[in-house]
Amino acid sequence: MRILRVSFVATRTDAFDATHALFRDVLGMDTAFENPGWVGFKLPSGERDLVEIFDENMTDERVAPAAFERGVLVAFAVDDILQAREELADADVELIGEVVWGPDLTGNPDDEGWGWFFFRAPDGTVYVIQQDGSHRDPSSSR
Repeated sequence: MRILRVSFVATRTDAFDATHALFRDVLGMDTAFENPGWVGFKLPSGERDLVEIFDENMTDERVAPAAFERGVLVAFAVDDILQAREELADADVELIGEVVWGPDLTGNPDDEGWGWFFFRAPDGTVYVIQQDGSHRDPSSSR
């Protein structure tokens, strides 16, 4: 596997509104999207590169698994998510959930090839592997 860059950083916080305001109003970050309990800000490094904030009640396992209880979540971009997942599994790294494909979350076919999955490092920290490209699970119906 080859890590291309850090593609997003997220935090889960019980001070969601204040953190949202800090990133928007003080840090001057441009909002990419806003949902109840979940907001994302654009990063200049790539189209899907974000800083995201989750409130403590955000329960969509596809984007903020329960295993990510608090703190910071870091996503690493790769060019082939399925190969990366296989390599982590072969190394006996704990995988959390399945690959989530962009169109399955957003309903937008333009998100084809965008996907991610979560894994736990030996110290218990949860991380993400994300793909922006055109690789897709061949068993998928999309």
